[in-house]
Amino acid sequence: MDRQIIISVEPRETRVGILEDNKLQELLIERMQEKTLVGNIYKGIVRNVLPAIQAAFVDIGFGKNGFLHVSDITNEVSACREIAGEDVEGLGVTGKDQKRESIDKILQNGQEVLVQIIKEPIGTKGVRLSSNISIAGRHLVMMPGARQIGISRRIADFAERRRLRTILKQLSIPKDMGFIVRTVGQGATQEEFEKDIRYLVDLWQGIQRQITAAPCPSLIHEELSLILRVLRDLLTEDVSTIVVDSKDEYQNVQRFVTALMPNMEAKISYHGGREHIFDCYGIDKEIEKAQRRKVWLKCGGYIVIEQTEAMVVIDVNSGRCLDKKNLDDTILETNLQAADEASRQIRLRNIGGIIIIDFIDMRQRRHQRMVEKAMEKAVKRDKAKTNIFPISPLGILQMTRERVKESLSEAVYEGCPYCGGFGRVKSVESMSIEAQRLIKLALRKNRHFRRMPLRILAHPNVIKRLEGEDREAVRELEKQFRGAVSFEPREDFHIETVRIQNERTGRPVGDQPQGREE
Repeated sequence: MDRQIIISVEPRETRVGILEDNKLQELLIERMQEKTLVGNIYKGIVRNVLPAIQAAFVDIGFGKNGFLHVSDITNEVSACREIAGEDVEGLGVTGKDQKRESIDKILQNGQEVLVQIIKEPIGTKGVRLSSNISIAGRHLVMMPGARQIGISRRIADFAERRRLRTILKQLSIPKDMGFIVRTVGQGATQEEFEKDIRYLVDLWQGIQRQITAAPCPSLIHEELSLILRVLRDLLTEDVSTIVVDSKDEYQNVQRFVTALMPNMEAKISYHGGREHIFDCYGIDKEIEKAQRRKVWLKCGGYIVIEQTEAMVVIDVNSGRCLDKKNLDDTILETNLQAADEASRQIRLRNIGGIIIIDFIDMRQRRHQRMVEKAMEKAVKRDKAKTNIFPISPLGILQMTRERVKESLSEAVYEGCPYCGGFGRVKSVESMSIEAQRLIKLALRKNRHFRRMPLRILAHPNVIKRLEGEDREAVRELEKQFRGAVSFEPREDFHIETVRIQNERTGRPVGDQPQGREE
């Protein structure tokens, strides 16, 4: 697999596109005033302990207190996956993991604690905290105060795992300090691990010196910038190109890569062309496609992605690809392509939570299993933890994906102020009929308006319909109730807003629905 890291730097935003075999797989965005918080270490103070939910709220200097669950106090490796994106297989579990104490026996109101952010705030939820500190290096994750030594589950090769265990036993590891071998540690030498340990231990000693003098609450340690995090976590031998469009960041990347992997320095290049770097690599087009409901497949089929409050639903459709002569094979091919594309879109859009994929019905269980395996293989490249369940008799595959931060849609877009996020508005015909209904109610309830003309205020398109195609219907109402109606188009009105006034006084008439906000 050929991997490329494309970096675009703007005054207020940095974007990093990860391409695999020339196809955008992941987009990472960091804005100047919205830098990532995950990995930051704070000196905080406990404000509220709630035994009922076995959690505490900790003030770390934000407007909203952070959430600290008892499991993020008693489980030594709980933060490792969130901080470094590693699913860990421990080499021995300490006794305190087996039985948890109640949180009110561990923490008290007013107590000072050292905590680390392990999840960004999502929606109305504040940050999630852990008192188990994890600091990621190049090949290792350090866990001060822990006794765990482990290896990432993503390193699947048995011989490599055995080699790493042998190296770990030979390393001189400080007391009360745990280490986890990261996925990028696969193939690393003992010397590289020792270098990582020295760097991480020095970093931790510097953090400890700050803790004593720092006020409470305050930031003690800030995680690396987006660009340096990507290079630390993703820079492996299969990366063929690192392209940067900022001279300053190009120099920073050079220095970082030279210190990290000197043999990769030749792969760094500066993009100074007139065309935007993301346009050169087709990334902006892929980002735009990632916001569409419908995504086409090579075979002529397509998938439709819909997000709800509770889950994301992906519907697979055959589109133009059906071959009636070999229907089963055609359906299988469509579903296999859909599985690959769905996994890519899930990762690219950073979709989290419950995900339902409605595949085209397959009669053979063998074909269903092939699609399940294709999905399992595709998500292996995803750092977020996923769980995939077998296809149900209805042809539905259920899966969950860890929600660590907001989705691409939430990061780039906001709810439409016009439709309120509904995605649709009432048609002009519907609003004309609704206006006629309001006119009828006003005239019926207020008979004295037969001598006082009514003024209808609405969007110009609705007024045009009332004065044109539906004018005869309005005349019938005027005749039936012996009233008079005039119209006033209002450019500032929402298409779904209608107001009725007394034409002489300008006062509202009767009880009127509010409609959309103008």
